[in-house]
Amino acid sequence: MKGFYKKEESGAIAQANEIHTPDGSFNEENKSDVVDGWEWFDTAEEAYAKFAAPKGVTKLTIMLRLDALGKWDTFKGLLTQLPQLTQDAWALAQDVKADDPMFLQYSATLKGALSLTDEQFDTLLTP
Repeated sequence: MKGFYKKEESGAIAQANEIHTPDGSFNEENKSDVVDGWEWFDTAEEAYAKFAAPKGVTKLTIMLRLDALGKWDTFKGLLTQLPQLTQDAWALAQDVKADDPMFLQYSATLKGALSLTDEQFDTLLTP
């Protein structure tokens, strides 16, 4: 559906055919690229592709990447030494994003214990 789309702070994506701002009213006939955070898209698919949450890496992918480096067993052992809440977060997560608090908080520990370079660590979490 053609229209203006905007990602709200809550993460929801709002859609409107016409918007009103202090700078004026905008619709398909006088659309602007960006107006108060609203952007015009010719299809909803284009809008959702832009505003969708960043994709993470599945735990299976992380396991396979670490196993290829010969580091999966070390990672499993390291997990058991982390706080219970972090262990539970890992167990319940379906995927992991590079900005995941667990990886951010323990990135130095993980890199050191797994002997990973910054590049290897970044690759580990790249979809």
